Amino acid sequence: MATSFRLDLLQPGMTLRVPIFHQGGQLLAAGATISERHLRQLRAWNVESFDVALNVESFSQIVELPKDSQIEVYDIDAMGLAPKKNLYSPPGYEIDNGSTLMVESNIEYSEEEIFLEKNIILTKDIGAGVRIKSSGFIKVAGNVAEGASIESERDIVIQGGIKGSVEKPVFIKSESATVNFAEHSKIEAIKFVKAKTLKLCEVKSNEIVEVDEGDGVIGGKIEAGIFIRISSAEGVNNLPVILSIVLQRQKQLFSVSMNLKKAIEEKMAEMSKLEKVIEVIRLLGDKVTTLPQEKKQELALQSKRYMELKNEISEYNNKLQRIEEEISDEKPSIEKCPILIHNIKPSIELLFGSVSLTLNSRQGMTGYYLRNNRVFAVAR
Repeated sequence: MATSFRLDLLQPGMTLRVPIFHQGGQLLAAGATISERHLRQLRAWNVESFDVALNVESFSQIVELPKDSQIEVYDIDAMGLAPKKNLYSPPGYEIDNGSTLMVESNIEYSEEEIFLEKNIILTKDIGAGVRIKSSGFIKVAGNVAEGASIESERDIVIQGGIKGSVEKPVFIKSESATVNFAEHSKIEAIKFVKAKTLKLCEVKSNEIVEVDEGDGVIGGKIEAGIFIRISSAEGVNNLPVILSIVLQRQKQLFSVSMNLKKAIEEKMAEMSKLEKVIEVIRLLGDKVTTLPQEKKQELALQSKRYMELKNEISEYNNKLQRIEEEISDEKPSIEKCPILIHNIKPSIELLFGSVSLTLNSRQGMTGYYLRNNRVFAVAR
């Protein structure tokens, strides 16, 4: 099971023993030494916490302190982040060599949280206020009542209806989530959320949200990192449905392009130093053969490195060109627009980062994209 920590626990000089993650994406690799630049960048991205992909009993399992450091290393229990213990398991039987728990009865409310390090298949309903967590996938054939909470480190599939309320919404959190009908629910996923009907829900995915075949999106807020595809969208109760793209793909492209530019600069600087060596070799000509063996080997290695740098710079420039072409794409096809709606009804608010557009008329299939801080449409 993953363990979460506040970002402010990281301090300059600490070296990571394990990689750290945020919303499924790796922030820093194992072996990285924390610097002020790292912390400034993470704060600029509004990262307030990070995860490690294991249970830990002490923060010292995550970081190594510099020698003679006075930095305090907190205990997990003192931070209130200790992993929950397995307190309760619903009656059922194991299948798939014990990796999956099959439950063929309704699960009613209990003050204890259901927490299992295996897959869970529930053939009937989940009652109000039930809390379920699993390190495997969770599949629910029945309905989910108000106030229930379902969390998985893998996929969640709910084939019945999800019926929360304003006071007690249903909470779902997973790597990927597939649901049928959901009302007054909060759904979070790292990869994708797929549904037939979402009514007055708050949905957030780092990558994709797709709503198709049913009634589409009725009220609420949908947020995705890369794109939103929905069959129909409309506001409700005089409130617009909000469709928001946080430009995750654009942020990734920008970050990669900046890293490539920095790498090219560093390799160009190294290459500039080696050019003096290449000039010496050129001037010596045939006299190179009269140099001592050690000197000839040194010049040969430096000449080889010079050619390697030329090839690496050429490869990096080609990658950079492809990325910049994607960033500067003036008019994407309707299928590639970050937001695509097949049937538009009043009222809808589109958000691309901080740029917004309100739709109050009925329209057919239309895609929307951001260019130069303005929202453009592509209709079919």
